[in-house]
Amino acid sequence: MVLVNTWLPSPLCETLLEADLSKSLYETLRISCKIEFTYGERIIEAVAANEKEAEYLNVELSTPMLKVITISYLDDATPIEYSVAIQRGGDRSTIEAKVVSYFTYGKTQYSALMQFNYSMLSRD
Repeated sequence: MVLVNTWLPSPLCETLLEADLSKSLYETLRISCKIEFTYGERIIEAVAANEKEAEYLNVELSTPMLKVITISYLDDATPIEYSVAIQRGGDRSTIEAKVVSYFTYGKTQYSALMQFNYSMLSRD
């Protein structure tokens, strides 16, 4: 189980309030708001569950968790998404990341490699 809080800039995402949210957030932003992510970064760290996280994820206070911070950007380096995901540490999970050299691949290739590399799988 994962608890996710996502912040998006309201001027660019106003149509999201009326969108069909049954699809992935990234697909919905692309279709409803015409937003194309170009690149992003993820910071992953081990943390202890705080009171709110423990309650929502049905674990004891201070249970080991994984915290994943995601920041996604548009092509002009405008931040478009900031999210914090807290995942139960004992759940079976896979976190996949690609590491590329911006200088080796150049902007176009780097953008293409990173655009669809936003996956965090969690299975109870």
